[in-house]
Amino acid sequence: MAGSTAPQRLLLTAPAGRGKSALLVRWVESLRQRDDVAVAFYPVSVRFRTNLSSLVFSALTARLVVLFGEKPPTSADMPEGKWRWIMGDYLQRDYPGRRKLVMVLDGLDEFAGYEPGTGLLPVRLGDQIRVVVAARSSTGEPWLQRLGWERPDLAREIDLDPLGQQGIADVLNRMAFPLDRLAVRVDIVAELYRLSEGDPLLVRRYVEDLWQRGEEALQLRPEDLATIERGLEGYFRRWWEDQRKLWGRENPLAERQVQELLNLLACAFGPLRREDLLTVADPGAGLSTWTLDGALRPLQRFIIGDGEEQGYTFSHPRLSYFFYDRLAVKERQAMEDRFIAWGQSVMAELEIEGGECEVPSYVVQYHAAHLKRADARIQVFLKLVSNGWQRAWFRLVLFPTLFHREFPKFPSHATASEMVN
Repeated sequence: MAGSTAPQRLLLTAPAGRGKSALLVRWVESLRQRDDVAVAFYPVSVRFRTNLSSLVFSALTARLVVLFGEKPPTSADMPEGKWRWIMGDYLQRDYPGRRKLVMVLDGLDEFAGYEPGTGLLPVRLGDQIRVVVAARSSTGEPWLQRLGWERPDLAREIDLDPLGQQGIADVLNRMAFPLDRLAVRVDIVAELYRLSEGDPLLVRRYVEDLWQRGEEALQLRPEDLATIERGLEGYFRRWWEDQRKLWGRENPLAERQVQELLNLLACAFGPLRREDLLTVADPGAGLSTWTLDGALRPLQRFIIGDGEEQGYTFSHPRLSYFFYDRLAVKERQAMEDRFIAWGQSVMAELEIEGGECEVPSYVVQYHAAHLKRADARIQVFLKLVSNGWQRAWFRLVLFPTLFHREFPKFPSHATASEMVN
């Protein structure tokens, strides 16, 4: 921000759960207190359905236009490519006055239906423009190469380090954990460091588990923690063993239902409502209106949402990645086939009903993303180019408060543009 010769682009990378979003939010909040900086911030998030590229680029562009003192476009049916072009045009301009403009885009890896690449930003940025993007560490092509930012004068990359033992001790102190009383029996800081490997997400999970033990936690012995395998794998292996003990004789049925929920949430691109879960679930898993709440109960610490106003999804995307990676290739494919079959059945009903039937918001938002992940043929994608599909999409985008409640009625021959007008 302060260096006149510093690159105008900054890439923040780290494994999921390391704290990128928390760091950026706190930094952005501090920037907002300054008079010499204007901020445009967008969090790409599966949890809160802000990961559709059409939403990302329209929101960011509208914010940039306002910061430049102009009026944003009012056409609701403007294609995504046009939004990206307008955004790029503003990013090439010199920001008026002596202020700097900082655009922060968090969660490049959480986009649905869009692959960030060299076309994300223009080659040249205005003199007073700074751009910060954050993404999960890539296991394939490095992000700098993917974005075309390899030149040292073009961009700088920062890797977010894990917590050290001092950082973990600080976390415990800030959570008012009785560290001094527990340390008499166990070097809890050293053990948490070993178990979590400095991962803030895991530190939080273990500390919350200890809090739930209450006074029992103060009776921990060194061997109670020493036998636990480190990392997320070790944490969930221990959690799963504890659940099996709780289920007792009901273990086979309960285990199957919870596994089914974990797999569904791991393969989903966004939150799933109760009705969505029951629609996509394998009939053999035993999930129904009567059993769903019981299957969700053991997962309360890992998921958010109420299933109605806010669909169910993992509380952190790293949990989704973890469970998705555990699935075998055939299991992923079978789950993908179910999501796609659901979307295709909805599309078929749209055509029969002339676009007037109730459509699940998840299908409208993420059916194309599932087709893309499954590498579907172009003929399948072409089915999305229909008036019924457009009508369903515009109901969701333009009338979100009415969706699933009361549908605006349009003539069956009305086009998308006529609906917008």
